Amino acid sequence: MIRRMLGAFSQNSVRRDTGLLAIGSTGAQIVQGIGTLLLGRLYSPAAFGVWFLVQSIAAFGSASGGLRYELAIPLVERDDDAVPVIAHELNLSRAEVHGVISFYHYFRTERGGRHVVHVCRAEACQSLGAAALEAHAKRSLGVDYHGTSADGAITLEPVFCLGNCALGPSLMIDEQLQGRVSPQRFDELMAPLRRQSRHHS
Repeated sequence: MIRRMLGAFSQNSVRRDTGLLAIGSTGAQIVQGIGTLLLGRLYSPAAFGVWFLVQSIAAFGSASGGLRYELAIPLVERDDDAVPVIAHELNLSRAEVHGVISFYHYFRTERGGRHVVHVCRAEACQSLGAAALEAHAKRSLGVDYHGTSADGAITLEPVFCLGNCALGPSLMIDEQLQGRVSPQRFDELMAPLRRQSRHHS
C-alpha cells in the first residue's frame, strides 16, 4: 500500500514530499500512542514527574524515528512552487499568501542582490536633495526600485524614513546607515560592493 502511495506521489515533487511527511507523521503518531500506553502501565500517578519526563523523551524519539518534524515543510526547487506549499502549511488560500508577499516589500519572489540599498524618500530627505540622489541611484545601477543590478550586486529599494532626518539625504546599505549622501558619495559607497561582487562571481 505504501509503495502504491509513493508511486502516485512521485509524479510531483511537492506532492511526493508532502506525502512522505504525512506517512512519517502517521507512523510517529502510532509509535507514540503505543509507547504511551506501555509506559502508562509502568508508572503510578505518584511518579508523575518521572512519567512526564519519560513521555517527553518517548514523544521526541517517536517523532525522530518517524522522520516527523513539527515545523518541517517540503523544500521546493523553484520559487513558484513555494506559494502553494506555504498556503497549505498555514491553511490559507494561495491568494492570501500572494497578497502578503506582494504587499510587503521585504518578501521577494525573485532572488535579491548580495547587498540591499534603501534610499530614504521621506519629506526631510526630499527637502535636502533626495530626489536627485534617487534619480542618480537608478541611473547608476540601471534599475528602478525593487530591481537588482545586472551584476547581481545591489538591489535598490525605497524606504519612507530612516530616522536620520538631520543628516539627509540618507540611505541604508544592508543594515548600515549613511547620511549626507550626494550622488558622488553614492558612487563611492557602491564601488566596493560591486568590486566585491565581481570577486564572488
